[in-house]
Amino acid sequence: LASVQTFVTENEIVAQPYDAAHLTAPFEAESCRITTATGLTYLDNCDTHQFAYPLVSFFFRLKELTGKSVVQSTGRPYVTEFFGKIRDGANRTAIYECGYDAPVVTPTLGGAKAYVGLRPLLGVFMAFRDVLSATEKSAFDRAWREHDFGKMIDLDRIYRNETLSGVAQIAAKAKNTLYRDLKGCENPYKFDASVCSVACEKKL
Repeated sequence: LASVQTFVTENEIVAQPYDAAHLTAPFEAESCRITTATGLTYLDNCDTHQFAYPLVSFFFRLKELTGKSVVQSTGRPYVTEFFGKIRDGANRTAIYECGYDAPVVTPTLGGAKAYVGLRPLLGVFMAFRDVLSATEKSAFDRAWREHDFGKMIDLDRIYRNETLSGVAQIAAKAKNTLYRDLKGCENPYKFDASVCSVACEKKL
């Protein structure tokens, strides 16, 4: 979502209410995936090309259906509440300890461990829905169907099952910059898997 915000700001996008043009903005979970030749999977394409417009449209549609000017009865804007649920979800993040696992790794060269947290977005949407009133839940469900956000389930599956290796590679490189540079691990699209491979162990 931070990438979505950056994308909107950098491209000077003016958020518009729900309309046919925004509703037809493409969102296909499979199209979000970027897979490198080195076998890493990222969802980078999702933030800018597949997800930003439908996400903005979803919240404007929720506003339109409830007539509440995006403010709930609690006095908190819908988007503020949604981001609050993202922060709350930090306590339920799956934590992995990851690091380079090549034979050449030593405690002082490439041996620093990085911690990676996976926090899928689908659960955040459901937690956000749970705090809504009955009327707002009905509006949420309608906007969800209209935007075909059932595809979130596919996105959640890809995120849970495929992206850990790519995220772990980024985290391990950040913790072991000398090893990264010496062994040529910087480029995710081309590196020697025998010396740049990263392994993870679930800790929480």
